[in-house]
Amino acid sequence: MFGIWLAVAEGTLLGFDAQRVIALRAMKIAAGGSSARSEVSRMVTEKVSAGAEAVAILTTQLLNLNLLFLLSAPQKQTSTER
Repeated sequence: MFGIWLAVAEGTLLGFDAQRVIALRAMKIAAGGSSARSEVSRMVTEKVSAGAEAVAILTTQLLNLNLLFLLSAPQKQTSTER
């Protein structure tokens, strides 16, 4: 029971930390200048990288599911096997 509450607390703290990072990045972008340009560039790079990682994970999972489906499917008998 304590483990569940600990997980909830950690998840809540992670959410607060993420909001703090978003606010700091937004303030840096709003300030403008070369610092803002580099922050936007870094954010775009991170998003493209995260998107590519998500596609790779999804593709791997779909291939694994397809392989499991193929392995668990009953084999059809051909006319020569009877």
